Amino acid sequence: MDALRLWVRALFARRQVEDEMRREMRHHLDMEIADHVRRGMPEDEARRTALLAFGGVVRAEESVRDERRTRVIENLIGDVRYALRGFARKPGYALVVVGLLALGIGGNTALFSLLYHELISPLPFADGNRMVELQATGAQGTIMLPLDESLADAWRQNARAVEQVTIIGWSEVTLGDSATGLTRRAAANALPSGASHFIGIAPELGRDIEPEDTLPGAQPVALITDAMWRRDYGAARDVLGRPLIVDGVRHAIIGVVPVDYRMPFVDDAELFLARRPLPASPAATDLALRGDVEALAKLRPKVGVAQANREMSAIFARWSESPAAVAFASQLGGGVGLDAPRVLRAIDEVRPVVREMVLVLFGAVSLVLLIACANVANLLLVRAWSRQRELAVRAAMGASRFRLASQMLTESLLLAVIGAGAGVGVAAFTLRAMTHSALGQQVAGARLEPAVLGWCGLLAVATAMLFGSAPARFAAEGRVIDALKAGARSASAGAGARRFRATMVGLEIALSVTLLSGAGLLVRTLVAMQRADVGMDTRGLVSVQLNFPHTRLSDTARAAAVRNIQSRLAALPSVQSVSLSTLPAPKLGIGVGGLAFEDRPVNPSDSLAAVGFNDVEPAYFKGVGLRVLAGRVFAADPRMTGIVKSDEIMVNERFARRFWPNSSAVGKRIRYGKTWSTIVGVVSDVEIPGAKDRVKDLQLYMPIAGAPYQVAFVVRSSIPVSRLDAYFHAIAHEVSPPARFREAVVADEAVAKGHAVQRSMLILLGVFAGVALLLAAIGLHAVISFSVSQRTREIGMRLALGAESGDVIRLVLGQGLGITIVGVACGAMAAVAATRVLRSYLYGVQPGDPLTLAAVAVGLLLIAVIATLIPALRAARLDPVEALRAE
Repeated sequence: MDALRLWVRALFARRQVEDEMRREMRHHLDMEIADHVRRGMPEDEARRTALLAFGGVVRAEESVRDERRTRVIENLIGDVRYALRGFARKPGYALVVVGLLALGIGGNTALFSLLYHELISPLPFADGNRMVELQATGAQGTIMLPLDESLADAWRQNARAVEQVTIIGWSEVTLGDSATGLTRRAAANALPSGASHFIGIAPELGRDIEPEDTLPGAQPVALITDAMWRRDYGAARDVLGRPLIVDGVRHAIIGVVPVDYRMPFVDDAELFLARRPLPASPAATDLALRGDVEALAKLRPKVGVAQANREMSAIFARWSESPAAVAFASQLGGGVGLDAPRVLRAIDEVRPVVREMVLVLFGAVSLVLLIACANVANLLLVRAWSRQRELAVRAAMGASRFRLASQMLTESLLLAVIGAGAGVGVAAFTLRAMTHSALGQQVAGARLEPAVLGWCGLLAVATAMLFGSAPARFAAEGRVIDALKAGARSASAGAGARRFRATMVGLEIALSVTLLSGAGLLVRTLVAMQRADVGMDTRGLVSVQLNFPHTRLSDTARAAAVRNIQSRLAALPSVQSVSLSTLPAPKLGIGVGGLAFEDRPVNPSDSLAAVGFNDVEPAYFKGVGLRVLAGRVFAADPRMTGIVKSDEIMVNERFARRFWPNSSAVGKRIRYGKTWSTIVGVVSDVEIPGAKDRVKDLQLYMPIAGAPYQVAFVVRSSIPVSRLDAYFHAIAHEVSPPARFREAVVADEAVAKGHAVQRSMLILLGVFAGVALLLAAIGLHAVISFSVSQRTREIGMRLALGAESGDVIRLVLGQGLGITIVGVACGAMAAVAATRVLRSYLYGVQPGDPLTLAAVAVGLLLIAVIATLIPALRAARLDPVEALRAE
């Protein structure tokens, strides 16, 4: 402890310790001199003898300083001060290096934040990677199914691989004010008493849901979000106990939850109710007693997902024999096969397309960081060469090679730290910009949290070591002493140094080719998508969906309302057609129930458990421009029911070609679910380019019921969408006030959403490629300019011996183009392999497309000519006499 105390004191009170050391040494020296004087020695002789006996004050002071063991830190502090003074003398150099590093590190940090949010820790809760949900699927994982509560309860009672099983209800409810009668829709969760403990977040005001709140007959209670508290109640502290009408039931507000309060794996909700057991005759309006459920849990320590899934399979096998399982299967339909539910973490639920997208973008921005590092390495190396005399003088005064190298590394690390600090701002700006793209949903949860900032710091150290190693090695070379024997102009870099600079620039160009090739492929993909045939004419096509309550209107009333709304919409000016369907055009639903054929067996490889479907009226095909390729349009269903039982059906071209490749599909009979139908027509395929939904490759069209509970009015008109939506709401509210509306679907926008991922990737990859290209051009220009400055004497002698300006320009251009051609060739080979990761995003073009690579190569060569031409012209204008005199 005494040694530690003295070490800390020597480090933080260095001036005082130094003064004490000098006073003590002077005291000992004075005592020695006085002793010699007392023995009769003259004072001058006594001082000389004492100093000889002492061995030298400076050596003694250095020995004492070494004993303190603070030399490394003192040297580091001195190196930092020296570096800062050097940056202050040349601020332009420091700003360029910091700017380059801020771009590279900031972009990489932003994409790492996205990667961390999506693929490493997607849930912002304690033990987030231990949290799992029980996901129910059917038809060999083809379709998502609601989770049966009895199965969730069986998991809660029998599971040993997980703990804290929490069953949550979720739905959309109607909030009503008893005083004004105003209502609005809101998302709500029904929670058991331990849900807040499960996520580790407690209410910020009031109390949590207690076990007694979940008992039958208990007073209904509700927790509201911080946003709802501030918006609807003005952040009043006396909100506790106020009444809240939820689906007609009076609830008491018992608390306000923080901003970050939400249930994992469940969509965000505005309020949280106490979940009570389901009685024999539940009230249809009480969310706490009905609705879909989610089952959540935490994996026990040292238990993996595979073990939890094996256990769940055994639980499902026992449950599937229970009466509850039979009843649940009958509700879904006999043709739907239930799969064993899967236990999944949030990182297991990330879609492959999102995973690939994040990794591709992170790889691209990492290449930009490498290019920035190569540029910075060249700048540092050039600056080290310009400081040859300084380094040589320091070496001559006793500085070791290690001290010279450590000075270079300290400067590199200092620049990297400053660049990382600026990079945090670049990362924040990048994330904010990405939220306004099609990646907004994925980026919404990405934050500059401690783990991400730690990655930023790690990048700073790694990049400092990467780009600082070359100048540090140069400083440690013993040849720098030659700088004292010759002028600084003569001490130019050797062949090895020139090769290193050229290699760095060639690497930048090669990486730029890779990024530009990926961006070029995405450009061609978007062009192909824009030109692709969707299968229908989407121009001016708008769909507005209407839902009728199941219990408040009869079949006759629903049918009359639908026809009345349709006729009134058709009467609007500038409306060309109005047709009916179950789903908005060009969307298709996923039908379940399986398919069977009268004239052929169903093979296991057919995978027919789910297909794309839409229930439409006969006028729909002409209204949306869906071409009939064979046969005819089916007849309308005259029955006034909410269930379709037609014996006519239409299929798409891909369906017909797959199952009847050598004959016509018209007249063939198929069974969809429990109903046999005759194929009367074949229509063109409806396919949105970019939408990766192979389930909907097989498409069925059936007559819509005369009195549907859900109907979409598909309108083709030149009326602006906002006005058309207002007209529709006014008409529908007048005809059927109980009906509920959904947001209008614009067909062109729905098609554009299929391109959204490619468009966002193109924007980001294009930005990265543009930055890489700019950095490569700057690097090439800097290297050629430095080379010209180093070859001033040579160029002057060439001009003095009769060389023309054109010869000098060709000489310099040849050097720049040589580096560029090698870089482009290497980059093209790398691009052929690297762009394969984009295969799932491409449309109408293949990875390694020769046309794209050729365009990138020509573009880079042109930029290389421009970047090299400026120093070439400057070299051609040299005055030979002045050049030789300067040497």
